[in-house]
Amino acid sequence: AAPTDPEPAAEGWLEYMRLASFISKNVLLSLLAFVLLLCAEVFSTLRFVFLLAGVLCGVLAIFLTYTVGGQRRFSEDWTFFQPLKGGARFIVFQIIGWTFFAFTILLPWVPWLLAWHFPQEAARVLVICAGASSVVGEVMMVCSLLTYNREREKKDDRLQLYFKEFLLSQKGYRLWTAFLGLQALLSIFACTLAIIADTFVFTDFARLLLVFFSVMCFSLSLFLTYGIGGRWKYYTTEWRFYQPFYGGKKFVVLQALAWAFFSIAMLIFILHMYDLLCSHLGVACPMPFVPGRLPSYFVAAVSGVIAQLCNALSLFVFKGKISLDTAVPGVEPVQVGIQSPMASLRQLCVAVMLYNLEKVVGVSILLSMLLADAAPLTVVSSWVIIAAVYLPTYFNSPSRSGSRMRPGFRNHWLFNELAAYFRLSVHTMQPLDPENKYIFGFHPHGILPITCGWIHFSKVWLDALPGIHPSTLTSTVLHYIPLMRDVCQVLSGLEVTRSGFRQAIKLHGSAMFVPGGQREMIESRSSDRAVTISTAHRGFVRVALEIAATEKKDMYIVPVYSFGETQILDNLRIPVAFQRWCIDTFRANVFFFPYGMLGLPGVPRPERLSVVVGRPIRVPAVPAASPVQVELLHRRFYTELHAAFEKFKVQAGHADDTLNFSPQFNPLAEEDFDAAWKTACAANTEVPAHSHHHPHHHKERDVERVWVAMAMIVFFLVVVYKAYGGLAYDP
Repeated sequence: AAPTDPEPAAEGWLEYMRLASFISKNVLLSLLAFVLLLCAEVFSTLRFVFLLAGVLCGVLAIFLTYTVGGQRRFSEDWTFFQPLKGGARFIVFQIIGWTFFAFTILLPWVPWLLAWHFPQEAARVLVICAGASSVVGEVMMVCSLLTYNREREKKDDRLQLYFKEFLLSQKGYRLWTAFLGLQALLSIFACTLAIIADTFVFTDFARLLLVFFSVMCFSLSLFLTYGIGGRWKYYTTEWRFYQPFYGGKKFVVLQALAWAFFSIAMLIFILHMYDLLCSHLGVACPMPFVPGRLPSYFVAAVSGVIAQLCNALSLFVFKGKISLDTAVPGVEPVQVGIQSPMASLRQLCVAVMLYNLEKVVGVSILLSMLLADAAPLTVVSSWVIIAAVYLPTYFNSPSRSGSRMRPGFRNHWLFNELAAYFRLSVHTMQPLDPENKYIFGFHPHGILPITCGWIHFSKVWLDALPGIHPSTLTSTVLHYIPLMRDVCQVLSGLEVTRSGFRQAIKLHGSAMFVPGGQREMIESRSSDRAVTISTAHRGFVRVALEIAATEKKDMYIVPVYSFGETQILDNLRIPVAFQRWCIDTFRANVFFFPYGMLGLPGVPRPERLSVVVGRPIRVPAVPAASPVQVELLHRRFYTELHAAFEKFKVQAGHADDTLNFSPQFNPLAEEDFDAAWKTACAANTEVPAHSHHHPHHHKERDVERVWVAMAMIVFFLVVVYKAYGGLAYDP
């Protein structure tokens, strides 16, 4: 059962979310520092450039987290210099964080100053250690902000109560999962350091340093997850750092496994460090209790990752008594966990998979190129077999005919998992008659409008709008990219063309598309409260008039608004004017790098989606429609979209949001529309609406088809050439 969700004031939790976004960017900046310093270790050509850039990124990440992050979180109580203030835990984390901050600055320059004391490789590995120091220092700074004790909070019961309510809220739960993700990232980072020490040939001193940093990262991730993560999640229960055989059977078993694997990892690492130290000093130090060869660093690293995984999972199954000291008056003191960890993981995997189909294709092509040297016959024959099996799916023009559609996916568990991940809800302004024909206009576009493609296959939609199964119309280029086109076409997707609209209405009785297109995408920002709605397109109104005139029966255009759509992903920050130029020139945004949860590329944030289906606007069956009539229906559509937005924005949790229509339009009430429509019909002497034809659409579609075909041919030729053309490296 879902817990109670005592949401704090909108302004308060919004500040928390902005702070979390800011900190996640700084964590990524510290990881970038590690990558740059690793490049400084590997590449000798630009070593000084990589070194300087890596140190700068590491220093900025830690410094900005402490100064700007602390100022945003504790505006009135925060000072940059506050020795021995903030509580014991804050002081400890600060000491560790600033120590590693100093390591980040000093370690890269040690080889330049003390080169005559150390062998070259042993001294150079200090650069990698500086990168590791930037990551550890950043994590310590984040933890210090979480444990800072404000003097004012002790005196102000209202602030303390607000903080407790936030910990019990959905927003607090999301920040807690982000904190667990940060610790998981730290353990994976420790594993990477151990693998580097195990794979590359370094001196004993260099390996000793890498293993030391790996041990430190593993220890910090485990203790912080258990100590701070456990206390955070179970704020209202009797949580103690040392609580043997307490918390339930599952918790005890997982904790036993976690500490057992952690002990194994630490034992292997310590024995290796002992052996490396003895070897470096040239001292014979036998290990009588360890027969034979020591297990590799990789074994220790895997044990450490397993320990962190068991430790994190144990926090989901802890059972403790309610603590009277931390109870929140008027708030049900239930645990924050929404569902089982396996369900959350399953939903996350489904969401990541659906939002990264093009990356799967790209990685597959890249792997085939990399493996062409090692297994040329296997790779080339795989391309030939896949092409022979896959090319027939392009026959019969499924993007226009809908021949590959599979109705069995309605109410499929995959889309119900997505609905649960985004906590989807569908609201209607009035019931829709399944006997009528509809064109749904979905706003806003967001970064990736994938919601428009799967929402009508979920149980939530089917319950709210029974008998309404629209076909999603997408850009033509998506119907030529493998895997993406397969998912789109199986889910009744068609091209967003006149013929696509007609076929969708013929097969399914309704169509859904995104009128805003890429114009809305380039304006989409998760932090913006003003959502841009593009009103430039009128083609769907003309198509609706054409279909109504052809079938001699009224049809309807229906506005749909998705609250939370713009919060799912963000795109790389590039000047909007430059993105518009790319869209006008190449018909696509060249600089497209979506990122979401924790700043990870392609990982959608689990934002709550509240989809509102507005009132349908009747499109009369008139034999000839003038531009005036098109404009009247266009204005009615966006008037109803705005009305649906204003009616449900408080209920959807977006009370501060506003719509920014671009270009602006004049709202048109229903009674004014009726009078204006009669006047327009009486004065109508224009040509029929269906005579508006744009032959250049077919040329654009042919150009897209040629480009995709040429790209696939080039990829195949590269694979063949790399396999048999002499590019293989023979040492």
